[in-house]
Amino acid sequence: TNTSNNNNNGFIPYRNSALTSMLRDSLGGNCKSCFLLAVSVDRPCFEETISTCRFGQRCGEVRVSIVANSEISLGDQVKDLNQRIKALEKQILLGDELRQRVEHALRAEKV
Repeated sequence: TNTSNNNNNGFIPYRNSALTSMLRDSLGGNCKSCFLLAVSVDRPCFEETISTCRFGQRCGEVRVSIVANSEISLGDQVKDLNQRIKALEKQILLGDELRQRVEHALRAEKV
């Protein structure tokens, strides 16, 4: 998630707030959220109206990048893991071959 108030250290200012609680499903990419804010022009409600407007502004600043999960069949997973195993075995063989060459070169220098 990205908010305009985020800084580079990864701190999310809304972690334990009502905003995060209300947006939980949206932030997880499971749904879209729409907020309707009720405000009043009466003087006694001024502070609450300002607070509500700020909350609505923060809701509007939240941006979510959604990436679809893909399911890989068991057969494809096995195939991928077997390819990885073969690549690792090849690296091991190359490492062993290089070690043998170095040992041979070191023995040749001693003679």
